[in-house]
Amino acid sequence: MRQDEYISASYGINYGGIRIRDSVYGDILIPQKFLPIIDSYAFQRLRRVRQLATAQYAFPGADHTRFAHSLGTFYVMQQIITHFENYFQELGMLNYIDQNEKDLLLVAALLHDLGHTPFSHAMEDVMRNAKKIPHEQWTVDIIETEEKEGGLLEIIENQFGKGSAKKVSDLILMHQENNLFFSSEEMNLSSIFHSLISSQLDADRLDYLRRDSVSTGFSYGLIDIDRIISGFRIGILEDGKAVVCVAEKNLPDVEGYLYARYQMYRNVYLKPFKMLTEELLKKIIYCVYELYDQDKLKISDLPSGFKAALQQPIMGVMDFLSLDDYVIMGAVKGWASLTGEHTQILQKLCQCLIYRRGYQQYEFVDVQPETIHFFKSELIAILKPYMSEEFIQRFPENNLDEWIKQFPFLVLRVEFPQLYKTNKDNIYILENSGRLVEISDCSNLVRAFPSLDSNGIGDPKSVVSAIYYNPEMLEIYLNEATVFQFPQEEKWDKINEIKEKVQKLFERNQARNCIEIEKKYYIPNKNDWEQTKKDFLTFFEKEGYHYIGKHSLESLQSVTQIDYYLDTTDNKLLKEHCSLRIRINGTKAEITCKRPVEGSRSNGSMGQVERYEYAALLKDVDLTNEEAIYCSAESKAFIRRYLQGMVEFEDLKVTIVIRNERIKCLFQKQEVNNISVRGLEKYELAFDSVNYNNCENKKICQEHQVEIELKSDPLTRLNMQMLTNRLEKELGKYGLHIMTDSKYERAKRFTM
Repeated sequence: MRQDEYISASYGINYGGIRIRDSVYGDILIPQKFLPIIDSYAFQRLRRVRQLATAQYAFPGADHTRFAHSLGTFYVMQQIITHFENYFQELGMLNYIDQNEKDLLLVAALLHDLGHTPFSHAMEDVMRNAKKIPHEQWTVDIIETEEKEGGLLEIIENQFGKGSAKKVSDLILMHQENNLFFSSEEMNLSSIFHSLISSQLDADRLDYLRRDSVSTGFSYGLIDIDRIISGFRIGILEDGKAVVCVAEKNLPDVEGYLYARYQMYRNVYLKPFKMLTEELLKKIIYCVYELYDQDKLKISDLPSGFKAALQQPIMGVMDFLSLDDYVIMGAVKGWASLTGEHTQILQKLCQCLIYRRGYQQYEFVDVQPETIHFFKSELIAILKPYMSEEFIQRFPENNLDEWIKQFPFLVLRVEFPQLYKTNKDNIYILENSGRLVEISDCSNLVRAFPSLDSNGIGDPKSVVSAIYYNPEMLEIYLNEATVFQFPQEEKWDKINEIKEKVQKLFERNQARNCIEIEKKYYIPNKNDWEQTKKDFLTFFEKEGYHYIGKHSLESLQSVTQIDYYLDTTDNKLLKEHCSLRIRINGTKAEITCKRPVEGSRSNGSMGQVERYEYAALLKDVDLTNEEAIYCSAESKAFIRRYLQGMVEFEDLKVTIVIRNERIKCLFQKQEVNNISVRGLEKYELAFDSVNYNNCENKKICQEHQVEIELKSDPLTRLNMQMLTNRLEKELGKYGLHIMTDSKYERAKRFTM
């Protein structure tokens, strides 16, 4: 039955409604009795609340509103009601759902998003004195408020009968599972109706997937809504509860819907830049509250709704309704021009949001909880020594998230999008045999996507992260925030020192800096060593590469490196192709862990080797005491972070010492015909004269090696392969042998 046929059948030929032209469905027919709801102050506010919060900063077309989505949900619910009317008629159950029940279902569909804060979910957790309740509860509060505070209560009661507003509220919240007001004598329909409003397969999700796809330009969510609805059935669980289920023949359609939603989360809802702008908006609101509490922001600088939120214990409905995206962005624009004392952080945050600038994205090689925990701990450890004791006492030491929330220079958000959540509004499939099964019991696709564990952690392959850092904002924060206590004469020296440490922390965790891509050769004839070095350098120059820094072999000086490799007595690290070393280079000590890149099909390709490489400088250690170096607190923390679960610190000892005389230089590709090569192809070329020393049997061995490490964009590794192919052909006379094992592995092999 088409929508116009449904309207005519339900409300008569002259139903007196209107047609609204929609970008997704075409004409949406609205019967007359629903128009007062649409015209109400509370519903019209949804025109000024964007569906996807700040997504328009990433997708210019994503400026559609909760108003349009609510009308779309109304339309989808009309289709669902029509389907179930036909379904019940086929079963001989005529007029099983009466007209009032259908109307209230449509009202609930229309009003289900009424209680969204400005920018939807982005501000749901930060609105002070808004009772920190979900938008569904705000929706109910708005519906059930007296006429003078919104008008919907009276409108719904007048249009659909006394007690209708309460029924709509219960449909949206579903407080009472055994509520019988939507029931025939044979079946309680309340839970069924509620699931059509809010579940993992409901009118809300069916509309927003399609609508969001149209607006963002992605095709993932262009699902076949009609076909999915055509598969809806009613099933009975073992406890006698009636549920909406889907016919087995429509299982592929539901799988397509779930996968579309998963992809929309990965590519739209959790797009890193969208998450950045959402988090900036939150930081702006936090900053406003902080400044107001410190009497550093005038009440006249706040929108009326904010004034109420700050001055009243609980925000009222009318104050809540006075806030929308326009009001917030108007305030943000005003705050971006503030010139008062102690408002520079707020001003800068607002400017960064409005002009989309200032924050640099970082992609960490590992965003699992343990790694992120270490990162947060290290960052706090850098800042904490300069913070006031009063500020430190405000936050529990183990609650790192509360600390990070205070930092305006950092956005760090890690999400695990899910295909399907078990044990939460389950989707049921009615098999042809008559069996009613939960979808994860019959769908290979659903089973292929693990659910979150008890700690809220999901599949590492599905993780999405937004990690952004603004060094200018860090400087402003250190200079302006009263939580920092610097001696005045040392203030800027300390600020620059902190900035340098924080920058190094980010660089150390950057994915590209944690994966070593290199090709290595050893030179079998030591008599060829000096000429080999010269010919390598000449080859790079002929290929169009230029030195970065030094200009000739004569100007390059060797540096002595002493590497202490640690392992267990039974060589656990060696067996896992891992290595742990402490390198002494002059007056500096550095600890490094290298691990194989698991699952990479390009590792070892044509001699190119990939390894995870993690390193940290060791401070305050006695370089003359070998044991003191690797027993330092810094070393223990490093080992615990990168080798957790593999070895225990107490089981480690120095097994190999390697003395290396290294000559190192950087080469970068020159521009060709004034056309810049992508990523400015860059390599580190190292000549190593290596002496292996086995600490257990005292055997020694010597070897000469050349390492070519890719330092530019990983895409240029194709250039690296062609370059080394030409190199091996031209310098083949030296008998170059490709090495794919590490120095530690070679030392063990040659000194056993």
